[in-house]
Amino acid sequence: MATPDSVYEPEGPDGSALRRRELGQTSARSLLLTVLGEFVLPAGEPVWTRALLDVLGALGVEAKSARQALARTAGEGLLTSDRDGRRVRWSLTPAGSELLSDGAARIYGFGRPTTGWDGRWLVLLASVPESRRRLRHRLRTRLAWAGLGSPAPGVWVSPDPGKEARVAAVLDELDLAGSGYSFVGHYGGIGHADDIVAQAWDLDVVERAYSEFLDEFGPHLAPPSDAPAPTASGRGAGGPVASTADDGCDVLARQTRLVHAWRRFPFLDPELPAELLPEQWAGSRATELFTTLHERWDAPARAAWADLARRA
Repeated sequence: MATPDSVYEPEGPDGSALRRRELGQTSARSLLLTVLGEFVLPAGEPVWTRALLDVLGALGVEAKSARQALARTAGEGLLTSDRDGRRVRWSLTPAGSELLSDGAARIYGFGRPTTGWDGRWLVLLASVPESRRRLRHRLRTRLAWAGLGSPAPGVWVSPDPGKEARVAAVLDELDLAGSGYSFVGHYGGIGHADDIVAQAWDLDVVERAYSEFLDEFGPHLAPPSDAPAPTASGRGAGGPVASTADDGCDVLARQTRLVHAWRRFPFLDPELPAELLPEQWAGSRATELFTTLHERWDAPARAAWADLARRA
Protein backbone atom coordinates (compact mmCIF):
# COMPACT_ATOMS: atom_id res chain seq x y z
CA MET A 1 0.00 0.00 0.00
CA ALA A 2 1.37 3.39 -0.95
CA THR A 3 2.03 5.76 1.89
CA PRO A 4 3.08 9.33 2.63
CA ASP A 5 6.80 9.58 1.85
CA SER A 6 5.71 9.34 -1.73
CA VAL A 7 2.55 8.11 -3.23
CA TYR A 8 4.61 5.16 -4.35
CA GLU A 9 6.79 4.39 -1.35
CA PRO A 10 6.06 1.63 1.20
CA GLU A 11 6.02 2.75 4.81
CA GLY A 12 8.90 1.81 7.08
CA PRO A 13 8.03 0.06 10.34
CA ASP A 14 9.14 3.04 12.40
CA GLY A 15 7.14 5.54 10.40
CA SER A 16 10.27 7.09 8.88
CA ALA A 17 8.44 7.54 5.57
CA LEU A 18 5.98 9.94 7.15
CA ARG A 19 8.68 11.93 8.89
CA ARG A 20 10.67 12.29 5.68
CA ARG A 21 7.59 13.61 3.89
CA GLU A 22 6.87 16.08 6.66
CA LEU A 23 10.44 17.35 6.47
CA GLY A 24 10.13 17.67 2.70
CA GLN A 25 13.27 15.70 2.03
CA THR A 26 13.95 14.46 -1.49
CA SER A 27 16.04 11.35 -1.98
CA ALA A 28 17.47 9.61 -5.00
CA ARG A 29 15.15 6.72 -4.30
CA SER A 30 12.00 8.82 -4.19
CA LEU A 31 12.96 10.52 -7.46
CA LEU A 32 13.62 7.10 -8.98
CA LEU A 33 10.14 5.98 -7.96
CA THR A 34 8.67 9.03 -9.64
CA VAL A 35 10.55 8.22 -12.88
CA LEU A 36 9.46 4.58 -12.70
CA GLY A 37 5.83 5.53 -12.14
CA GLU A 38 5.71 8.29 -14.74
CA PHE A 39 7.66 6.68 -17.58
CA VAL A 40 8.70 3.06 -17.02
CA LEU A 41 5.30 1.79 -15.89
CA PRO A 42 3.32 3.21 -18.86
CA ALA A 43 5.97 2.06 -21.36
CA GLY A 44 5.69 -1.51 -20.07
CA GLU A 45 9.21 -2.38 -21.17
CA PRO A 46 12.55 -3.07 -19.44
CA VAL A 47 14.89 -0.10 -19.22
CA TRP A 48 18.67 0.02 -19.32
CA THR A 49 20.59 1.46 -16.39
CA ARG A 50 22.00 4.23 -18.56
CA ALA A 51 18.57 5.69 -19.31
CA LEU A 52 17.70 5.89 -15.62
CA LEU A 53 21.10 7.37 -14.74
CA ASP A 54 20.69 10.04 -17.42
CA VAL A 55 17.27 11.14 -16.19
CA LEU A 56 18.30 11.14 -12.53
CA GLY A 57 21.50 12.96 -13.46
CA ALA A 58 19.42 15.71 -15.08
CA LEU A 59 17.66 15.97 -11.71
CA GLY A 60 20.96 16.45 -9.88
CA VAL A 61 21.39 12.89 -8.62
CA GLU A 62 24.94 11.54 -8.79
CA ALA A 63 25.49 8.23 -10.56
CA LYS A 64 26.62 6.50 -7.35
CA SER A 65 23.46 7.57 -5.51
CA ALA A 66 21.31 6.55 -8.47
CA ARG A 67 22.87 3.09 -8.55
CA GLN A 68 22.34 2.71 -4.81
CA ALA A 69 18.69 3.71 -5.25
CA LEU A 70 18.28 1.06 -7.95
CA ALA A 71 19.84 -1.60 -5.74
CA ARG A 72 17.67 -0.63 -2.79
CA THR A 73 14.50 -0.63 -4.85
CA ALA A 74 15.37 -4.03 -6.28
CA GLY A 75 16.13 -5.29 -2.78
CA GLU A 76 12.60 -4.33 -1.75
CA GLY A 77 11.17 -6.47 -4.52
CA LEU A 78 9.94 -3.67 -6.77
CA LEU A 79 12.50 -4.18 -9.54
CA THR A 80 14.30 -7.12 -11.08
CA SER A 81 17.38 -7.02 -13.30
CA ASP A 82 19.01 -9.06 -16.06
CA ARG A 83 22.33 -8.70 -17.84
CA ASP A 84 23.41 -8.48 -21.43
CA GLY A 85 27.18 -8.62 -21.20
CA ARG A 86 28.20 -5.72 -18.98
CA ARG A 87 24.89 -3.91 -19.43
CA VAL A 88 22.00 -4.23 -16.99
CA ARG A 89 18.34 -3.61 -17.66
CA TRP A 90 15.57 -3.31 -15.11
CA SER A 91 11.97 -4.50 -15.12
CA LEU A 92 9.17 -3.83 -12.69
CA THR A 93 8.08 -6.83 -10.66
CA PRO A 94 4.35 -7.55 -10.28
CA ALA A 95 4.54 -5.98 -6.82
CA GLY A 96 6.30 -2.93 -8.24
CA SER A 97 3.75 -2.53 -11.02
CA GLU A 98 0.89 -2.81 -8.54
CA LEU A 99 2.40 -0.25 -6.18
CA LEU A 100 3.12 2.23 -8.96
CA SER A 101 -0.30 1.73 -10.55
CA ASP A 102 -2.02 2.41 -7.23
CA GLY A 103 0.11 5.51 -6.76
CA ALA A 104 -0.60 6.79 -10.26
CA ALA A 105 -4.33 6.31 -9.75
CA ARG A 106 -4.09 8.28 -6.53
CA ILE A 107 -2.09 11.10 -8.13
CA TYR A 108 -4.21 11.57 -11.23
CA GLY A 109 -7.53 10.97 -9.50
CA PHE A 110 -6.67 13.65 -6.95
CA GLY A 111 -7.75 17.27 -7.17
CA ARG A 112 -11.07 16.82 -8.92
CA PRO A 113 -13.62 19.32 -7.65
CA THR A 114 -15.91 18.03 -4.92
CA THR A 115 -19.42 19.05 -5.88
CA GLY A 116 -22.88 18.41 -4.54
CA TRP A 117 -21.91 17.74 -0.92
CA ASP A 118 -25.02 16.65 0.96
CA GLY A 119 -23.71 17.80 4.34
CA ARG A 120 -23.22 14.31 5.73
CA TRP A 121 -20.17 13.24 7.73
CA LEU A 122 -18.49 9.93 8.38
CA VAL A 123 -17.47 9.61 12.04
CA LEU A 124 -15.19 6.80 13.21
CA LEU A 125 -14.46 5.90 16.81
CA ALA A 126 -11.23 3.91 16.91
CA SER A 127 -8.38 3.98 19.36
CA VAL A 128 -5.29 1.93 20.12
CA PRO A 129 -3.75 1.71 23.62
CA GLU A 130 -0.57 3.65 24.35
CA SER A 131 1.20 0.33 24.92
CA ARG A 132 0.81 -0.46 21.19
CA ARG A 133 2.50 2.65 19.83
CA ARG A 134 3.57 1.20 16.51
CA LEU A 135 0.07 -0.03 15.73
CA ARG A 136 -1.38 3.29 16.78
CA HIS A 137 1.00 5.12 14.48
CA ARG A 138 0.09 2.84 11.58
CA LEU A 139 -3.61 3.48 12.19
CA ARG A 140 -3.09 7.24 12.26
CA THR A 141 -0.99 7.12 9.10
CA ARG A 142 -3.46 5.00 7.14
CA LEU A 143 -6.51 7.00 8.20
CA ALA A 144 -4.79 10.30 7.43
CA TRP A 145 -3.76 8.87 4.05
CA ALA A 146 -7.44 8.12 3.46
CA GLY A 147 -8.23 11.79 4.12
CA LEU A 148 -9.68 11.51 7.60
CA GLY A 149 -8.88 14.00 10.35
CA SER A 150 -8.89 13.59 14.11
CA PRO A 151 -10.49 16.43 16.09
CA ALA A 152 -10.11 14.50 19.37
CA PRO A 153 -8.26 11.37 20.54
CA GLY A 154 -9.89 8.25 19.15
CA VAL A 155 -12.27 10.24 16.92
CA TRP A 156 -11.87 10.46 13.14
CA VAL A 157 -14.06 12.38 10.72
CA SER A 158 -14.52 12.94 7.00
CA PRO A 159 -17.16 14.84 5.03
CA ASP A 160 -17.12 11.94 2.54
CA PRO A 161 -19.21 9.00 3.81
CA GLY A 162 -18.15 7.08 0.71
CA LYS A 163 -14.82 6.43 2.41
CA GLU A 164 -16.43 4.09 4.95
CA ALA A 165 -15.52 0.96 2.98
CA ARG A 166 -11.93 2.10 2.68
CA VAL A 167 -11.76 2.83 6.40
CA ALA A 168 -13.19 -0.62 7.14
CA ALA A 169 -10.45 -2.15 4.98
CA VAL A 170 -7.81 -0.29 7.00
CA LEU A 171 -9.22 -1.61 10.25
CA ASP A 172 -9.36 -5.14 8.84
CA GLU A 173 -5.79 -4.89 7.61
CA LEU A 174 -4.58 -3.82 11.05
CA ASP A 175 -6.73 -6.43 12.81
CA LEU A 176 -8.78 -3.69 14.50
CA ALA A 177 -12.17 -4.45 12.98
CA GLY A 178 -13.64 -5.26 16.38
CA SER A 179 -12.33 -2.03 17.91
CA GLY A 180 -14.02 0.57 15.72
CA TYR A 181 -17.49 2.07 15.31
CA SER A 182 -18.72 4.27 12.48
CA PHE A 183 -21.60 6.71 12.12
CA VAL A 184 -22.90 8.65 9.14
CA GLY A 185 -25.09 11.71 9.47
CA HIS A 186 -25.49 15.48 9.33
CA TYR A 187 -23.83 17.87 11.74
CA GLY A 188 -26.07 18.64 14.73
CA GLY A 189 -27.03 21.93 16.33
CA ILE A 190 -24.25 22.05 18.93
CA GLY A 191 -21.00 23.79 17.96
CA HIS A 192 -19.83 24.69 14.47
CA ALA A 193 -18.55 22.56 11.62
CA ASP A 194 -15.73 25.08 11.02
CA ASP A 195 -14.39 24.30 14.48
CA ILE A 196 -14.30 20.58 13.69
CA VAL A 197 -12.39 21.29 10.49
CA ALA A 198 -9.87 23.48 12.35
CA GLN A 199 -9.28 20.78 14.96
CA ALA A 200 -9.13 17.87 12.51
CA TRP A 201 -6.89 19.34 9.79
CA ASP A 202 -4.21 22.01 9.71
CA LEU A 203 -5.31 23.68 6.49
CA ASP A 204 -2.76 26.48 6.95
CA VAL A 205 0.03 23.94 6.42
CA VAL A 206 -1.69 22.59 3.32
CA GLU A 207 -2.26 26.11 1.98
CA ARG A 208 1.41 27.00 2.44
CA ALA A 209 2.46 23.84 0.60
CA TYR A 210 0.18 24.74 -2.30
CA SER A 211 1.55 28.29 -2.33
CA GLU A 212 5.10 26.93 -2.54
CA PHE A 213 4.04 24.73 -5.45
CA LEU A 214 2.52 27.75 -7.21
CA ASP A 215 5.66 29.81 -6.61
CA GLU A 216 7.90 27.06 -7.97
CA PHE A 217 5.96 26.07 -11.07
CA GLY A 218 3.84 29.14 -11.80
CA PRO A 219 6.58 30.82 -13.87
CA HIS A 220 6.45 27.88 -16.31
CA LEU A 221 3.00 29.02 -17.43
CA ALA A 222 4.59 31.83 -19.41
CA PRO A 223 5.15 30.80 -23.04
CA PRO A 224 8.84 30.14 -23.79
CA SER A 225 10.65 32.91 -25.61
CA ASP A 226 11.56 32.25 -29.21
CA ALA A 227 14.98 30.66 -29.49
CA PRO A 228 17.43 32.11 -32.04
CA ALA A 229 17.40 30.24 -35.32
CA PRO A 230 20.39 27.95 -35.78
CA THR A 231 22.97 28.78 -38.42
CA ALA A 232 24.54 26.30 -40.80
CA SER A 233 27.18 25.59 -38.17
CA GLY A 234 24.47 24.50 -35.74
CA ARG A 235 24.83 27.61 -33.60
CA GLY A 236 22.32 30.35 -33.02
CA ALA A 237 23.09 34.00 -32.87
CA GLY A 238 23.50 33.75 -29.14
CA GLY A 239 25.76 30.70 -29.05
CA PRO A 240 25.43 26.89 -29.19
CA VAL A 241 21.94 25.50 -29.66
CA ALA A 242 21.00 22.71 -27.27
CA SER A 243 20.93 19.26 -28.80
CA THR A 244 17.80 17.16 -29.10
CA ALA A 245 19.14 14.92 -26.34
CA ASP A 246 19.64 17.93 -24.05
CA ASP A 247 16.11 19.17 -24.83
CA GLY A 248 14.78 15.69 -24.06
CA CYS A 249 16.49 15.48 -20.69
CA ASP A 250 15.23 18.98 -19.89
CA VAL A 251 11.57 18.18 -20.48
CA LEU A 252 11.95 14.84 -18.73
CA ALA A 253 13.43 16.60 -15.71
CA ARG A 254 10.69 19.25 -15.69
CA GLN A 255 7.93 16.67 -15.89
CA THR A 256 9.54 14.53 -13.19
CA ARG A 257 9.96 17.50 -10.85
CA LEU A 258 6.35 18.50 -11.45
CA VAL A 259 4.94 15.07 -10.61
CA HIS A 260 7.38 14.60 -7.75
CA ALA A 261 6.29 17.86 -6.14
CA TRP A 262 2.60 17.15 -6.73
CA ARG A 263 2.46 13.60 -5.41
CA ARG A 264 2.62 14.69 -1.76
CA PHE A 265 -0.71 16.50 -1.96
CA PRO A 266 -2.96 13.42 -1.98
CA PHE A 267 -1.63 12.81 1.52
CA LEU A 268 -1.56 16.40 2.76
CA ASP A 269 -4.93 17.54 1.42
CA PRO A 270 -8.08 15.85 2.78
CA GLU A 271 -10.05 17.13 -0.26
CA LEU A 272 -12.78 18.85 1.69
CA PRO A 273 -15.85 20.14 -0.12
CA ALA A 274 -15.81 23.80 -1.08
CA GLU A 275 -18.26 24.62 1.72
CA LEU A 276 -15.58 23.76 4.30
CA LEU A 277 -12.59 25.43 2.64
CA PRO A 278 -11.27 28.99 3.08
CA GLU A 279 -12.08 31.51 0.36
CA GLN A 280 -9.56 31.71 -2.49
CA TRP A 281 -8.26 28.24 -1.62
CA ALA A 282 -4.77 27.86 -3.12
CA GLY A 283 -5.39 24.19 -3.83
CA SER A 284 -7.77 25.05 -6.66
CA ARG A 285 -5.17 27.19 -8.41
CA ALA A 286 -2.45 24.61 -7.81
CA THR A 287 -4.58 21.84 -9.30
CA GLU A 288 -5.21 23.92 -12.40
CA LEU A 289 -1.50 24.67 -12.70
CA PHE A 290 -0.51 21.01 -12.34
CA THR A 291 -3.06 19.90 -14.92
CA THR A 292 -2.02 22.58 -17.42
CA LEU A 293 1.71 21.92 -17.15
CA HIS A 294 1.35 18.15 -17.12
CA GLU A 295 -0.73 18.24 -20.28
CA ARG A 296 1.76 20.63 -21.91
CA TRP A 297 4.83 18.52 -21.07
CA ASP A 298 3.38 15.00 -21.18
CA ALA A 299 3.70 14.20 -24.89
CA PRO A 300 7.21 15.66 -25.37
CA ALA A 301 8.40 14.07 -22.12
CA ARG A 302 7.17 10.62 -23.17
CA ALA A 303 8.69 11.05 -26.61
CA ALA A 304 11.98 12.05 -25.01
CA TRP A 305 11.81 9.05 -22.70
CA ALA A 306 11.21 6.69 -25.62
CA ASP A 307 14.17 8.19 -27.48
CA LEU A 308 16.41 8.02 -24.40
CA ALA A 309 15.42 4.41 -23.66
CA ARG A 310 16.09 3.45 -27.27
CA ARG A 311 19.51 5.12 -27.38
CA ALA A 312 20.56 3.68 -24.01
